Amino acid sequence: MDKFSYWGHHYEYICTHSVDNTDYDVDCNEEFGIVFKSSIGNIRLLLGAEVDCSQLVKDPVKILEEFIEIKTNKDIHNDKQEESFFRYKLPKVWLQSYLAGIPEIKFGYRNEKGLVVRQKSYLTKDLPKIADKKYNMSGNKIEIEKSGAQYEFVPLSIKTLVENNPEI
Repeated sequence: MDKFSYWGHHYEYICTHSVDNTDYDVDCNEEFGIVFKSSIGNIRLLLGAEVDCSQLVKDPVKILEEFIEIKTNKDIHNDKQEESFFRYKLPKVWLQSYLAGIPEIKFGYRNEKGLVVRQKSYLTKDLPKIADKKYNMSGNKIEIEKSGAQYEFVPLSIKTLVENNPEI
């Protein structure tokens, strides 16, 4: 596992455990998965996702709105880095969280040594508006419609594959 992935798991661990020091092992293979229904337009989806934590301590958590996504990113020091963050990283994180119904994304911004130097939380529903306002990027409706076109192609392709290959 590369150091950036380890740093991300390390930050998740710190955010989700009571830790008095930094001398502990992080299990990068440990995760909590959920399966849920979602839709894009008239396309129904059954998806699975790894989620990081819940706002409430309940076992089991049954409401998707209680989950929080935790991410790390290199700290942003200039306009070019900020624009890159909003154009490339945030749309992926937003779509993952939006489809899963996760309302909040918490970012830990790290330095070159992997130490988190600041944190910022975003409401998933607000990210398209923030990106559009700052960088004139398309809103979530357009992004979902683009994603929907890709999802429409997949079921049709699978149906055609099965019809043409009955041995499958």
